[in-house]
Amino acid sequence: MALDMGGSGMGDAAEWARICAEFQEILRDANRFGLRARLTRLVERTRAGTRALPEWRVLLADIERLRAAEESGGSRNGDSDRPWRPWSAAPEASDHVCPDEVCDRLATPVLGRSPSCDLFAADMRPSG
Repeated sequence: MALDMGGSGMGDAAEWARICAEFQEILRDANRFGLRARLTRLVERTRAGTRALPEWRVLLADIERLRAAEESGGSRNGDSDRPWRPWSAAPEASDHVCPDEVCDRLATPVLGRSPSCDLFAADMRPSG
């Protein structure tokens, strides 16, 4: 996963969508690199309404730097060039959107269940 979000021309909503979609990987890496407390504080601020996107960018850049250092040191587990993608069934008719209207991520229900937003710890809501 390349988390380079600074200067990419990506809009805020697209950046939030990326954070949301990759949240489990971010959490895993924060645990691995000793950044869990920092991530927890940032998630709490985000859930409380503080849209701290600059701080998210710094955290993600730090994770990417630590990941690159780890890889250059020869310790590598699995195929890190391919990001993990969750399994999904055939898409259903309705798309779901961010429960807090922050990002532009769209997701489809799987097996009749609303997709969840790990960042806000809530189910995504149907669009429209």
